[in-house]
Amino acid sequence: MTRWLRSYTAVAHERYPGLAAFASLLVGEDDARVTQLVDDALVSVFGRLRRPLPADQAEGDVRMAITRGFLATSRADPHHDSADTAPAARATSDTAMDLSIYAPPDPTTEPDPHAEPERQASTTTAKPSVPTRATLASALLDLPPQVRAIVVLRSYEDLSVAHIAQELRLPVATVTRDLAMAAAHLDTAVGLSIAPDAPRSAAIDSATVSVGGHVAGR
Repeated sequence: MTRWLRSYTAVAHERYPGLAAFASLLVGEDDARVTQLVDDALVSVFGRLRRPLPADQAEGDVRMAITRGFLATSRADPHHDSADTAPAARATSDTAMDLSIYAPPDPTTEPDPHAEPERQASTTTAKPSVPTRATLASALLDLPPQVRAIVVLRSYEDLSVAHIAQELRLPVATVTRDLAMAAAHLDTAVGLSIAPDAPRSAAIDSATVSVGGHVAGR
């Protein structure tokens, strides 16, 4: 019991802000819904545990339970996450967020110090502006719920296409199609790219993100 309680405390208390931030990626700045998703997921995971799990493994199970809970409520009420109702839950802060969880920073061409001023200006490529938390949240909320969940699991949780398909009980082809849809949308909306099925080291430099005042990190 002591080990179970230690595991529960580590996830339900110490890691609660990160879980809330993860849920916010799915539903936006809807605090009531974020709390409901996280609390239901904690009950779902720890209510059936017969032996304690390492905190990292338990947290991963809770995040997946949050995702399944989000999809279940979205399917039960298709209009809840439609484009007409989603704006009410969108983030409103312009605080910049670390977007390297989705894509590596674009390289910057260094100017030639020996070139003429006019030539320097033409050969220097400025770094693109980093989208704000509000613009990224808005772009995510424009995606259908299932597509949104898949892109969060792929880009934030670093799950493979096959793993996502298994966990969500979807065909691999469906996950691949939805990722392609999300990649096209996010590239057009905020200039972000999604690696379809690459390891974190190739596409993700950091796993720190601030959403809704919470910081989610792995």
